[in-house]
Amino acid sequence: MTGSALTSVAAAACASGGILAYAVRSPRSSLLAPSVYRGVTDRPAIALTFDDGPSESTPELLEILQQHGAPATFFQYREVAAAEESIERITGQHAKYFRAPYGARWFGLRSAQARLGLMGVMWTTLAMDWKLPSHRVIQRLLSGPSNGAILCLHDGRELAKNPNIGVTLEALRDVLPKLINSGFHFERLTEILCPTKN
Repeated sequence: MTGSALTSVAAAACASGGILAYAVRSPRSSLLAPSVYRGVTDRPAIALTFDDGPSESTPELLEILQQHGAPATFFQYREVAAAEESIERITGQHAKYFRAPYGARWFGLRSAQARLGLMGVMWTTLAMDWKLPSHRVIQRLLSGPSNGAILCLHDGRELAKNPNIGVTLEALRDVLPKLINSGFHFERLTEILCPTKN
């Protein structure tokens, strides 16, 4: 191969890798499966979502949410079909939304979501509360909140028993009143993804 041919192959490989990375990890991508990353923008509403729960700290988290009248959506860390079956068996309700573990989509997810009737949900802002100190998490959550934002926090640390989610709890205690004072209110995911009906 000539030098220019090798350069072309390398460029194509880099471009393919970039597209694949975007398809798998970008909250805005729907290449591998349909998904949303924000709700309707016609009102100052924000949706709080939590991954990796429930945990032993869930009651304390729920208490903070209740104090501020903030509903939230919790995504379980399980296999998609098994989670769907459990949800329907226990609640009698069919789940509508799904978040891929670590936000990483894969080939075949589109057909799995279609068979189960699920819409993928990503996020507008990822708190990174599993690895950043609380002041940095607070900065991330307060940096330009917008109508229809979907915030992603964590009620657990992967599969750890009795995880320390103190950073998440501290950030919520600080952020929720500030967002409310800025004129935002909190809605369930089902509400924020649907336009208001007149």
